[in-house]
Amino acid sequence: PLVAGHSDLFNVRAGRVIDWKTVGTDGMRKVKKGNIPPGYRTQIQIYGLGHERAGREVKEVALVFLSRSGWLNDAFVWVEPYDREVAVKALSRMYEIADKLIAMEIEKYPHRYQLIDASPGDSCVWCPFLNREIHVEIAASEKGCPGR
Repeated sequence: PLVAGHSDLFNVRAGRVIDWKTVGTDGMRKVKKGNIPPGYRTQIQIYGLGHERAGREVKEVALVFLSRSGWLNDAFVWVEPYDREVAVKALSRMYEIADKLIAMEIEKYPHRYQLIDASPGDSCVWCPFLNREIHVEIAASEKGCPGR
């Protein structure tokens, strides 16, 4: 119930979940070298689980990367086998963190954020809790998270 979303396309014949991503020049260069952001990979596997739970046979998941500053023929398609375990593990991790936050009464005691394991990465810049005024060696708190 904490997770909502939708894939962009499901190819019934191929059993393939497809999601479109728009990226900049640097992002496109990275994905073409095989550096697919882990969050995207997890997201598409979770979409696969959603389709499976909806009664569809899921064989593969795919990300279609479109360049914001290029042409359609610059698109890059990345495909991998559907792996239910990746989705289940990601959702389990999310629920474990949610349960821990609730048990810690995090809203009442926000200084306890520092007790939550964090994995800073490239996506920190998009996080609403990022606070660049916090030194990177200081843990997250009610003031936000230092990111990476």
